[in-house]
Amino acid sequence: MGVTDERSLRHLRQEARAFQEEVEASAAQLAASNRTVRDVLIDFGKQGSAIRIEAAGRSLTGEIEHVGPTLVRIITAEGRRVDVAFGPLSGIQRSRVYGAPRSVTTGHPGSLIARLRESVQTAELLHIERVSGEAIEGSVVAVLGSAVEVHTTLAEWVIPLDAIIWLWRLP
Repeated sequence: MGVTDERSLRHLRQEARAFQEEVEASAAQLAASNRTVRDVLIDFGKQGSAIRIEAAGRSLTGEIEHVGPTLVRIITAEGRRVDVAFGPLSGIQRSRVYGAPRSVTTGHPGSLIARLRESVQTAELLHIERVSGEAIEGSVVAVLGSAVEVHTTLAEWVIPLDAIIWLWRLP
């Protein structure tokens, strides 16, 4: 093999390497573009990351315990389990990584509606944070098509589902 053949072969190998790197970079970009908020939250949870969730001018910090298609449950430093709807979120900040990798559940409840229906069956008292207005504490008595009916000690409320930021069970 002559010098020209070796140079041509070297050049072809370099082109093949460059093409392979381009293909790998494109595949990585495609995979990243198909990730959802749910995918990111599952990864954060498995890594033991603390997150800060912002919605309607409020924030909440904790570790991820459960991720559904449209809902994330975090555990706050006080041990409160808070179910957060994806809809009204304005941002999720990964505060820091701490602790060992952990498991994250992904089954039921998968949505805010499922969580609210669950609360109807258990007759538990809930603290419900809304996009605007004060929080409401009471029992969910019915989950309607686009709203939830809540009874408090003094009143009956109908709250649109898209107005609920997050909720937690009261003691």
